[in-house]
Amino acid sequence: MRMSWAGTYIEFRPACSEKRMKGRQTMQSAYAAFGDKAARLYEVSSRTNRGSWDTKFAVTAFDIQASALMNQPPAKVQKAA
Repeated sequence: MRMSWAGTYIEFRPACSEKRMKGRQTMQSAYAAFGDKAARLYEVSSRTNRGSWDTKFAVTAFDIQASALMNQPPAKVQKAA
């Protein structure tokens, strides 16, 4: 589908909006399942054997969480969380 904006034609790709919607749903599912610990790393000290959650957003942690939750219905994830 083509749309005109200020005399310029832009190709609208439904596939892009579907991917965006799935990405948003996956992020919502991660936060529903993990709460404020979503996309955070848990580090354990070898000296004290005690752990704590990192305060920074970790892309690697989010990748793992998102890959586990991708294509899962948000209602199902929220119910299980």
